[in-house]
Amino acid sequence: MPAHRILMHSFKGGSGRSVTTANVAHVLAREMDQRVVCIDMDLESAGASVLFEAKQAVDQGKVWAVQDLVRGYAETAGQGTQLINIGGDFENTVWPMLHTEVFLGDRGYIRFCPARIVSSKGDEVSLRDPEAQSRFERLLRKLGRLDYPPDFVLYDSASGLQDAACTAMMNCDSMVIFTRWSRQFVIGTTEFLRKMVCSPRLSRMKRVFLVPTAVPRIPATGAMAARVEARQQRLYSDIRDINGTATREYDKGPEWIKLLDPIPECSGLKWDDRIFFPPPDDAPIDAETRGVMTAYRALAKALATP
Repeated sequence: MPAHRILMHSFKGGSGRSVTTANVAHVLAREMDQRVVCIDMDLESAGASVLFEAKQAVDQGKVWAVQDLVRGYAETAGQGTQLINIGGDFENTVWPMLHTEVFLGDRGYIRFCPARIVSSKGDEVSLRDPEAQSRFERLLRKLGRLDYPPDFVLYDSASGLQDAACTAMMNCDSMVIFTRWSRQFVIGTTEFLRKMVCSPRLSRMKRVFLVPTAVPRIPATGAMAARVEARQQRLYSDIRDINGTATREYDKGPEWIKLLDPIPECSGLKWDDRIFFPPPDDAPIDAETRGVMTAYRALAKALATP
């Protein structure tokens, strides 16, 4: 059975997309025994390499970056230029250089394909290039032919409509869109849903989940509460309208776009990017952290439910 490909996306940066992707990957692998490959598709300002502790390996040339894959070769100090031939002995010679092992359990695993944090080389290739897209698509096909293929492929996407995000969008089965309740996020996300997601080009996409993030624990009051409520109601109405269009024109279900429970604000995530799984043994888990962990588990369960 082919892996379920999931695009983790946001209209704007600052939604907590990368840290949520990392935590959800750990829930799927550690607690649900799923095989997970994470691919960093933020090729302009990647950050997942830090979360998955792969930056040093990329900097030292011990693992190739996604940027190397899409241009077809890597340059490593002391080894010169190495061609990346996806069509060769992929499992034994190419795949070991394209990922780091983050977690390996009795069945589940997390394998991470990193990107360079800053895309600075003059010869790097945009995923707008047809040959670069072809290399990426060949990688996805090869993943399904591994001896222990993944159950899930998670793309940690760039925000907005960067080339890499669009390529991932065209090669995903489900999409998770993270949004905050600010005007910029809500209006931008709605336009993104109408003009890009609800499109014949994305006809293969089975489900779209909308997840509010960093939702304050203390409710808004007064005039601010009224504005937030109006903004939320507008979004709910827009989702119903878009679902209706998708049902009529693209044969989608009435809840093709589904709004999930929010991921609450957490003080710990304001100070640092944290992976909460497995829970720390040396310190109690406070109520804020427990609430965020519950939200991550709920999102993982939604993604794993057919």
